[in-house]
Amino acid sequence: MTRAQPQPPYPAELYELVHRGTAGDVAFYSRICAEVRSVLELGCGYGRLLEPLAELGLDVTGLERDPALLARAAARLRRRGLSAQLVEGDMTKFDGARTFAPEGGFDRIVIPHSGIYCLPDDEACVACFRCCARTLRPGGALVFDAYAADAFHRDEDPADHRDERLDAVVSVEFQGRVYDVFERSRWDRDEQRLDVTYEYLPRGGGAVLQGRLLHRYLLRAQLAPLLERAGLRLQSLHGDWHGHPTSSESDMWVATAVAAEPG
Repeated sequence: MTRAQPQPPYPAELYELVHRGTAGDVAFYSRICAEVRSVLELGCGYGRLLEPLAELGLDVTGLERDPALLARAAARLRRRGLSAQLVEGDMTKFDGARTFAPEGGFDRIVIPHSGIYCLPDDEACVACFRCCARTLRPGGALVFDAYAADAFHRDEDPADHRDERLDAVVSVEFQGRVYDVFERSRWDRDEQRLDVTYEYLPRGGGAVLQGRLLHRYLLRAQLAPLLERAGLRLQSLHGDWHGHPTSSESDMWVATAVAAEPG
């Protein structure tokens, strides 16, 4: 597949106002990390998940390439009197085993809220997974989730996704004004790519603010081969936070990967 262009910056404060995670994800990741000691979150953003993990008393590290989001994460933790190691870096190029990982590696590496879809192609996914494989301790696990795209990819009409403005998805307050946030999307089925623009329209008129997310989504059948190329094995793939199997009705998936057995 053709490599997508780098994702443009999304203003950090605007991003935080709208992108609040997937319902149930904080409870899920808190539960699966509660019994371990060290956790690395890739694409930690403004610290939404770092905060509850740090509250558990874990050795928590967050890696994020956007310095503005990382600064917001630091401020968020500081306000709560919590500590976490924050690392500015690229999730396809980090070498945590040599730099910031605890001795022996991390017990868990997590990529929440469709963060894996921010990678532009197969090679970037494999590079990320290889970094994870090097940074996990023996017996550790990579856990990540995303929205399910299989049915959409199979059944939707690209003509219905031509960058037209959809209904407002949320209303937020920013710098003393109320903004209605609208979503526009452009879809390329062959590239498995969704370019989504969020427009922040101020009530009463004024400048329209924008942020963009470029998602290269994965189909469920692609996960295991990509992990295998990186020396990892897909241990489980569930359709919700409660361990139910994936199906054509699933809105999301949750994957757990571990080191592949020598063979």
